[in-house]
Amino acid sequence: MLMSSAGPLFLGTYLNYGNLAYSALDLTWILLLLTVVFILFLLSMHRLLCACHEKTVYRLRFLLVAVIGVYELFLLIVFSGVQPPEIDGGHVFMKAYHLLETNRNDASTIYFQIYPNNLPLLLIRYGLYHIFPFQSVDALLFLDHLLCMTVLNCAIFFSAKIVKMVFGLRMSVFFSC
Repeated sequence: MLMSSAGPLFLGTYLNYGNLAYSALDLTWILLLLTVVFILFLLSMHRLLCACHEKTVYRLRFLLVAVIGVYELFLLIVFSGVQPPEIDGGHVFMKAYHLLETNRNDASTIYFQIYPNNLPLLLIRYGLYHIFPFQSVDALLFLDHLLCMTVLNCAIFFSAKIVKMVFGLRMSVFFSC
């Protein structure tokens, strides 16, 4: 809410705010309205979960898990052939694939000096690609997306378990929403 009210005022006057806002004040009102809608959504979800019996909350939890799983599988299948760009997050995939393709040690390159934080992820991906020697980039990318989906689901699962232990079952469902 603070960013909605103060953030646009610091953007400057020469920026294009989009099709809906023509000034920083318009953007501030739009962001405040979205904040109020989000807060009302959270309050309504809280009231809904408090009114439900515990058995219904368990069913709702399993329904949310199924919806998340089906949506992730849909994204995995639909975007399976799309290769990541060589910039942003895709450069780790492309560098691991390049190391696998050339089968040599590129530790002296400038890449590892510029991005030392990507080295553990690069080594994990290189090891994974080396264990499962697929010939096509699409198969490696599918495997990469499958691994990322699995890690994401594990993170959501354990985070929901922590929230359930600390705050209860209803809050874990609320957290999953």
